[in-house]
Amino acid sequence: MDFTQKENTVPLQIVLDSDSVVPLYVQLRSRLEYMIGTGFLPSGTQLPSVRELAGQLQIAPTTVQQAYKDLQQKNLLETQRGRGTFVPQLGTQFHKNKELMKPHKMIDTVLFDTVITQSIKQGFSFDDIREAFEERITLRERGIQIVFIGISDAMHKYESLIQASLAGLNAMVSSISIEELRASPKLAQELLSEFDLCVTLLFHFREIQDITAGLSIKSLSLISELSNQTLESLTLLPVDTKIGLVCRDTSFNNYQVIIQRYCPPDQEVLYSDPNDKEAFAYLIKKVSVILHTTVLKDFVQKSASSDIKLIELMHVPNSDSLAKVREYIKATLGK
Repeated sequence: MDFTQKENTVPLQIVLDSDSVVPLYVQLRSRLEYMIGTGFLPSGTQLPSVRELAGQLQIAPTTVQQAYKDLQQKNLLETQRGRGTFVPQLGTQFHKNKELMKPHKMIDTVLFDTVITQSIKQGFSFDDIREAFEERITLRERGIQIVFIGISDAMHKYESLIQASLAGLNAMVSSISIEELRASPKLAQELLSEFDLCVTLLFHFREIQDITAGLSIKSLSLISELSNQTLESLTLLPVDTKIGLVCRDTSFNNYQVIIQRYCPPDQEVLYSDPNDKEAFAYLIKKVSVILHTTVLKDFVQKSASSDIKLIELMHVPNSDSLAKVREYIKATLGK
């Protein structure tokens, strides 16, 4: 997309990528900043009006306005009332930017030159390099957007635990239920395209990889374990406690091992799958404590009498898994 200057006419071509993760106003600001800095837009050059440039580039006027505003704050553009927007005179620009010329505020351009040279040797174009820099700067400015995917009953708990583990880092955690993604693969692609990193539990990891196939989003898995609160509740049960376990058949063996490890020795435990109404009705008549999974919390609370103690088998991500997520975020942000 190109536009023609009104004064000091210079043929220009500005190309914006609407599919890029870099906001359009950042792309436009970067292009204009480069053109001004390299002398492609010399002092005194008049730029199109906000509406004119928006029309030529087929973008919203607010996008152009934001780019112009950012460049004005850097003293790279100035608006003259009744005339328009111009590249300032060189002398004026140096005067306004003299604070930026102090040695302790100058960027070591040798580092940039090294990266650019190495990238060119690897076959990347200037546009490739420019886009990569823009993406990295944008990532630093807005932070890493993380989504936790899990069952609806537990996803907000994991979201808050992950967010707490990333304290001090520029990262924001949201959550989406895996049931919602399963129901609409098309919606899943749209929702997840907004995020930089997907985190899920280990037993959902393969499924999430299939859902995110084709998206430029990294996936990490967490290993979960029973919370200390749950384990303490199990170990404090009296020896003669009559215990019932309510969970899906597929989870029974795992929980049976846990009960044998933490509950009183030789403790008899009655079991029921929630779908077996006869077995469940028998169980709630015989036990004084029911252990249940998070998914079945509402079901058990509605069905069991008030004199039965309920212990939720609450899982949390283990510390090693959270540490790996934190290290990945730090590495991505270059910290």
